[in-house]
Formats: sequence, structure tokens, C-alpha cells
Amino acid sequence: MTRDLGIARELASARRSLRALEKSLTRLAAQMRDIGGNNSATPKGKPRRKLKLLPARLKALRLHGRYLGYMRQLKSRAKAEVRALRAKNDARELKVGSINSRKAKMLLPGVSRVEYASGHILYGRDGALLARPFDPRSLKFRGDPVTVVDKVATAEGGPALFSVSTGGTLVYQAGLTSAIRRLVWTNRSGRRIGGVGPRVTYANPALSPDGTRLAMKVDDPTRNVGDIWVWDLTRDIGSRLTFATGDVDAPTWSPDGKKVVYNVHRNTTFELHSISVAGPGADSLLLSSDRFMLPGSWSPDGRWMTYMLSAGSNFDIYALAMRGISRSLPLVVSPFNEGSESISPDGRWLAYISNESGRFEIYVQSFPNPGSRWRVSSAGGQDVTWRGDGRELYYVSPENRLMAVTIGPGAVPQFSHPRELFTTPLGPPGGDRNRCAVSRDGQRFLFAAPEHEGNVGVTTVVQDWLGKAKGR
Repeated sequence: MTRDLGIARELASARRSLRALEKSLTRLAAQMRDIGGNNSATPKGKPRRKLKLLPARLKALRLHGRYLGYMRQLKSRAKAEVRALRAKNDARELKVGSINSRKAKMLLPGVSRVEYASGHILYGRDGALLARPFDPRSLKFRGDPVTVVDKVATAEGGPALFSVSTGGTLVYQAGLTSAIRRLVWTNRSGRRIGGVGPRVTYANPALSPDGTRLAMKVDDPTRNVGDIWVWDLTRDIGSRLTFATGDVDAPTWSPDGKKVVYNVHRNTTFELHSISVAGPGADSLLLSSDRFMLPGSWSPDGRWMTYMLSAGSNFDIYALAMRGISRSLPLVVSPFNEGSESISPDGRWLAYISNESGRFEIYVQSFPNPGSRWRVSSAGGQDVTWRGDGRELYYVSPENRLMAVTIGPGAVPQFSHPRELFTTPLGPPGGDRNRCAVSRDGQRFLFAAPEHEGNVGVTTVVQDWLGKAKGR
């Protein structure tokens, strides 16, 4: 009988550990799939309820930057006091304050993602995962930080890849991913055949329609913002295209290759601008909103340009009329997250990603009028793009493999089963609209590849992370 009770206790303990591990792994998978999501733990033993904010309060939060997570303690009569952890998009500052107030004080500069568990704030800094005792009532640290992991991987958008449960289980990806990237050319077998430009922080590379120039975002560390640069691939010389006061990102080319559209973020305003690449000149404002926007893809006739528009924590896809009266046409609007859209070379189809199935998959639907729709990927995908003749579609799998789908001719497209071409040099998915570009003939691929150090990609699970960190 005693032996049976001992076995029962061991089984119960194992089940509790497995449940904690499952929760941590689920949250890490969600973080990597929808990077930037709010995955933070509440203090042990405190009730947790879903946080709902009024639209006006959501708008006010944007004044202080990206909302990362929250801690809450329930008071009498179920009134909740909410403490928010926020990071300023440009300077990556960790701030703390109340959801009901615009006031916030800075706790730490230079952090990369944050969670609260076991009375500690866990955060990434300089490639390491640190934990520091924190009092959520006084909003002050209660001691010095301790190193939990020496080298933790970061997504390409910057957040450290870790998650922690209230039961003391930590899960993270090992390694160190630098913000510095190389623009790398490969052939269809994945062999590196060249590079573009120096080693800097690149994002969202976009090839011109004739394939002779490359537009991309280049971060300026002295100003903590990005600019659009255009690189002449024939001469291997780049020049700065934009000189905006805000953060600039996500260039996309007009079909004739004469203009580039990009987004500008200034305080709480998001704008889409158009500028000529022929030489210095004023840009044109296309659209302005208090909601985050990213330009996407032009139709080959130049009549439409798609863009992503935030809807709460998700994105929807719209098309902006580029001729005549300015108007927006909803293309994919749903309770789920859609984006990274790309119009086919013949202008009949729209490829995009959506997480309606629980993870990001590749879909194709008719354009510009939504109608027929097909799911193209079989096991997840992002970074979708077309070959120049529209007979092949490419995307990156969750394992960073470049996948290809052949498209048969006809009024209704016939999609082949996805096949792997090669493993890409990309890192974990981040907040970029796209991380690769393809030549018109589908024979060369350009990747914004991060520089790595350590055994990147290995997922490690640690139980009683706090006890182990204190014992280091």
C-alpha cells in the first residue's frame, strides 16, 4: 500500500511537471509564430483574467511604445490594478506603469522581451537572459540581476526567444543571434553564390521589377530609426533614398520601377509615402492612420497597392487605389492575423499568410475581388513570393526551409504539393514583412541572414530555473 501511494505521488508530480512544461512550450511556440505577442505570467497564486482595453486606451498606450505584458493583483470587489511592462520601439526601454494612466517610469534600458514570474522580471539583454527580483506593489527592483542563460537566441525583430511558467519551468532557444545581417545570394540548391553590401542591420529586401536594384530598410544606430536605401546590384553601390524624421520601413516597388512606397512611423501616426528613385525630391503622402500600416505589393497594371493594417493585436489586408479617387478595398478581414501579401504577376491572385488554423499557413485567393481561395502550404509557412512568370510560389517553412509550389496553367490554378528546395540561412522569424527576395527566373534567392554564435535553434527546458540561477 505504501509503495502504491509513493508511485501515485510520483505520477502526480510528473503530471504537474508535464503540464507546466506543456504550457511553457505552447507559449514559446506562440511567441515564435506571432512574435511580439503578450506572453507574460502573473504572480504565483494570484487569479488571472483576460485583459480588455477600450480603443481609446489602446491608442494611448501607443504613445509609450509596444505593449509587452502585464501583472495584476485583484483587490476587493474584483477591482483590478494592472501594471504594464512596455518597451519603446526605437530605444527598447522597459517601462512600468498603470493601464489607467499615461504615466510610466523607465526601469531598464536596452532590453529584449520581458516576462514576470516567481517574483522576478526576466528579460533579454546583450544576448543573455537575466532575472531580477521585482516588487509589483512598489514597482521597484528588490535586488541585483542574476544570469539565467548566457546565450539565448533572439528573433529577427529583436525579442529574446524564451517563455516561463508560474510553476518554475523555463523554455528557451539557445544561441546568440546578432542584429547585424548579411544580404546573401544562393542558387536553387542553397549554395551561396554572392552577397550584397556591407554587414549592417537590414530588413525587408525588395528587388526592383527588372532585378537590377534592391530596396531595403537599413537601421541607423545613431538615430535609432531606419531609412530606405537603394542598392545598384550591377555596380554594388548603395545610396540612401529617404530622409524622413520618423522610423521608415517596408519598401515596395511600383511596376515600372520608378517609385518606391514605404511606411513612416512618427509618434502615434503611421503613414504610407511614395518617392521617386530617379533622384532627390519630395515624397508624396498616400495614406495616414493612427493604426500601424505596412505596404505590401503592387498590381502589375499599377492600379492597386496592398497594405497591412493593424486591427487590435492582429493585421488585416487592404488594397489602396493608386489611380483616380483614393479609396481602400478590404481584401482579407477576419478575427485572425493576415499579412505578407504578394500579388501574382498576372494580377489575378493574392498570396498571403494567415494563422486562422492556429499557425501561419500560405493561402491564395482571387484578386482584386475576394472569391475562390486555396490553402497552399501543408505544415506552416511565411515569407511568400511569386516567380516572375507566376508558375511557381515560394515560402519559408517553420524549420527555415525554402519551399516551392508549382502552379499549373488555366482559369483555376492547380497547386502542386510543396517540395523543399534547401535550408535557408535565416534565423527565427521576427517582425519583418519579408526576409527574402527571388529573381524573376526563380534561379537565385536573396536572404537577409543574421549572424549567429553558438548552437542556435536548440530548444532547452529548465525546471526550477530560479534555484539553478541562484546556484550558478
